[in-house]
Amino acid sequence: MAQLVSLEMTKKEQKARDRSFDADEGPRFPFGTMLHLEDETVTKLGAEDLEAGQAVVVSARATVSSVNSSDDERGKRTSVSLQLTEMAVEGERSNSDRAKAMFPNTEGDS
Repeated sequence: MAQLVSLEMTKKEQKARDRSFDADEGPRFPFGTMLHLEDETVTKLGAEDLEAGQAVVVSARATVSSVNSSDDERGKRTSVSLQLTEMAVEGERSNSDRAKAMFPNTEGDS
């Protein structure tokens, strides 16, 4: 699995992106980084019991739909559109839960 990279914007990036907000009030993540799933997809993924604020692990396969580059007075920019084709969502597990899943017969053994 690829190394996860934080997408959260720094205060400087927040201010540069949207000057109408104080960096403490504005969005923490850039546009286009939110996934919105409707009822049918939530059910298909078995994610009906998720709660707002809960950390989850999302695994997905996607196809690159388009790649766009532009160079203007603001500088060079590149965007990529991804069409998710397969996905899984699961709640994050604690280290002890991970250990139990990996070594199910070791509990209570000394």
